[in-house]
This record gives sequence, structure tokens and C-alpha cells, in this order.
Amino acid sequence: MDEKTNEIITNITQRQSGKENKLKQCQAAIQKVWTFLEQYVPFCNTHGAEFLSHDHWEKYLPPEAQKELLCMSDEDLVKLPLCYNETETATDSQWLYSYIKQAYMCHLENLNVLSTLSEAVSENSDFEKSKAEAMSIKKGHEVSIMSLAVSAVFNSTAADMVVDVGSGKGYLGAELSRTFNIPVLGLDSQETNTHGAKRREMILNKRFKKKKQQIETKNIKTEVSVASNQGCLDTCITDQNLEHRLQSVNSLDDVPVKYVPMTVFVQPDMGLRNIIQHIEPQLCSTCDNIDGLHFVSTGLHTCGSLAVTLMKLFLQDPGAVALVSVGCCYQQMEEVHYSDDDSIDSKHFPLSKLGKKMKLYLGRNARNLASQSLHRIQASKQLQGKDFYWRALLDVIIRNLGLSVPEKIKGIRGLNKKCPTFRDYALRALSILGVSPELVPDDNLHLTETLHQDNEKKLAALFQVKLVLAPVIETLILLDRLMYLLEQDTVESTHLVRLFDPLTSPRCYCLLSVKTSGM
Repeated sequence: MDEKTNEIITNITQRQSGKENKLKQCQAAIQKVWTFLEQYVPFCNTHGAEFLSHDHWEKYLPPEAQKELLCMSDEDLVKLPLCYNETETATDSQWLYSYIKQAYMCHLENLNVLSTLSEAVSENSDFEKSKAEAMSIKKGHEVSIMSLAVSAVFNSTAADMVVDVGSGKGYLGAELSRTFNIPVLGLDSQETNTHGAKRREMILNKRFKKKKQQIETKNIKTEVSVASNQGCLDTCITDQNLEHRLQSVNSLDDVPVKYVPMTVFVQPDMGLRNIIQHIEPQLCSTCDNIDGLHFVSTGLHTCGSLAVTLMKLFLQDPGAVALVSVGCCYQQMEEVHYSDDDSIDSKHFPLSKLGKKMKLYLGRNARNLASQSLHRIQASKQLQGKDFYWRALLDVIIRNLGLSVPEKIKGIRGLNKKCPTFRDYALRALSILGVSPELVPDDNLHLTETLHQDNEKKLAALFQVKLVLAPVIETLILLDRLMYLLEQDTVESTHLVRLFDPLTSPRCYCLLSVKTSGM
């Protein structure tokens, strides 16, 4: 066996060993998180509207924690979900301290599963600075970092192009094309987004063309000024020559951008090579053989089920060689119903064989909780949960009338902010439900409000306790996705990386995965 063959075998063995270690780490992390979280799943799925009618305060909090929470100021309650480094001195409740500490140990940062971007791509990757212009601060932050990650993966896999799924107005795709000269196909199901992407690209193209003209003109004038001052304005810079060069600057072509947005409903088995073939002259003229075309599949904040679709597209499409994905909107996923065998492979959580074997289940309210941003809530210094108080009072009134309480009341969202008093709120809400005001005299409304006047702080305090679990739920969802990719034989390596600042961009974790060569 020659030296080169030995080297290849050694590299393969090392990669397999690394993947097996990651599998074990991920499995241990999932088991640890679920051991803690499972007991709190019913609590995670409570809704503030039922706080009074279902007596959540007594049902979910031990007396010592109730007492401690009621003694806290609003400022201390706001800090509670992220005060894991201070809880030993910040609270006298052993239950509350243990609860927050255990939740903290189930954050992704404490489970030995995260990688750095350099580890995920290559130690020698050259991360070029992205421009990310004409965007909000949040979007600019996301696009500048995400484009670095995608371009690094693109270069390390020798792909031909990038496919941006859920491309929206083309922020990421245009940045990859303009700054890194990468051909990008943007796919979005909304025609308005595709139109917006084309319009934005046209405006930016004009802006960059103008900027380039200004720079070139300034350089020519500087050259003339220097030559004139040195007394050497000779035939190299005649008036005729200068006029010709300035005309050339004004007639500069548009900045070439290899970005094509398309309106299409994305599915795992859609066969992207066939789609790319129809736009090949525009996008990938260097590809000699469409069957040999390879691409990096990516998505920046792909919403709900689309993140899962992107992962499955990466696994199923022979042209996909790598994945760079940041998901969001977990509440829009669909979960497996274990009593229905037909739903197991078609749902979005859990995805992994391990998750299904453990029968992981969260519920919609729990997934909605996972989308909360603890860092933003703390930065706002505003106590959360009080917005549900009038809704909870309304729930009591509806039940007292002997009426069934609908799961959702359409048209009531944000109504509390439009009404100066609870009476106004209740009457408008009951009107939406078709309930006559005569059935609810003002005295009854006032009495209900008076009876529960001490419960507003309790509701807000309980919500802060529930927020402690938000990052734990997100952790379980992302670990399941990581495990799902690690379980695939066609995948060589998979990493979970925190790309963004969680205060600027709360959904800050990215999955980076590369297929085995030849797959």
C-alpha cells in the first residue's frame, strides 16, 4: 500500500471517528435536556389567558417560590430568566435557584456541542469582510456574518454556485454575488418578494455604478492635478485624452451581479439541476456539465417548516454538497403524532431517529415560547406577561356566563392597547364573540376586576419563570436537527455554530453540514 493511499485511509478514519464522537455528544446532550425539560412540558404549554381560570399560580409553583417571586421588584423579575450567575445570592428559594441553574446547564453553550465557524469550515479559511449595505442594523449584522460563512463553505467545497432558499428580497444572495463573486439562485414562494429582490438589485446596481464613476473620475482628476503641479502635463494627459477617459467612466457598464431570484415553491425532491439548467446562461455559464453541477444550499431565517425542507433538500438533491442554515419561527412547525404512523416521517419535529425513539414532544405554546428573546426582554427592562391580564379576566367572565371559551378569539389581539379601561376591553371583546352587553352588567365587570387585583403581578412573575425554559426548548429543537444530520450516512461533517449576537438577532444558531465526497 503506497503512502498516498495510507494518507487517504487515515483521513477517512479520522473523519469517521470525529463524527462518531459528535453523535455521542449530541445524544448525551439530548438525553440531558429532555430529562430536565419533560417534566415542564405541561407548564410550557400553558397560556396566560387561562392563568386565573386554571389556577396556574398554585398548580405550577411551590409556596416558597411564590413567596420569593412576590417579594421581587419588577426590575428583578425582568432579570430573572438570565440571572443564572447570580441566583445563589439573588433568591432564597431553593426550588427557584435549582430550576434556573438546571435550565442554564441545558443551554447550548453548556452542552459541548457548539463549534466555532473556523472549526466548522477550515482553520485556514480567509474570512473576507462583507459590505452588507442598504439594510437595517439587524439585517446588516445577519447578512454580513452569514455571507462570510456561506462563502467559506462555498470555497472549501469547490461548489459551482449557491442556492438561497426563502431568499426574500435577496439580501443574502445579492451580497454573496456582489462581494464574493458567487453565482446565486434565490428561491422564494412569494412573487412579491421576488419582485422586491429584482427592484432592490436594480437600485443598488445604479448606486454602485455611480459610486464607481465618482471614484474613477476622482482618480483621473487627481492624476491630472499631480502632473500639472509637477510641470509634466505632457502628451500622456492631453485635453483630448482626458475627455476620452471621462467619457469612458460615464459609460461604465452596470456592476455585474450573478444573482437570479425566482418564484417557486421549494420541495426536497424538486430537482434543482433541472431548474438551474433553464437559467444557466445567466447564472452559471462556467458549468460545462449540468449533471456535474454542485451547489451550497443555504437559508437565512427560513421560517418554521421551510428550515426542515431545506435540510431534506440538501440530503436528497444530488447537486447539493453543503448546507448553511439558520431557522426561526419554531411555532410554525408540525410535530409528530405518535399514534399516527403515517405522520412520523412527514412532520418537522422530531426529525432524528433518536428523537422519535424517545418520543420527544413539545406542543405549540412551548415552541412559541422558544421563539422568545431573553436578551431583548432584559434589554427592554419591561416586565412581560402583563398584557395577558385582561385576557385572563375575560376568560373568567366568559366561563361565569356558562359559555365555551374558544381557543382563539379572532380580532382580539392587541385590543388591550386600544382600550383605556378593562370595562371597554371586556365589552368590545364580548361584542366580537357576539355576547350581549346586557348579560354582563358593569357591576359584574368591576367585581371581577376587584377580586383579582392582586393577580396581575403573579401572572407576570409566572411568565418570567416560564421564560427561563425558552432557550432550553430551542436547544432541544436544534439538537434534534443536529442529530438528524449526524445520523445520515451521506453526511461527512455537521456543526452547530452561534453566528450572530443574540441581542441583535435572537435566532442566532446556524447548522453547517457537508456531504461525503462523491455523494
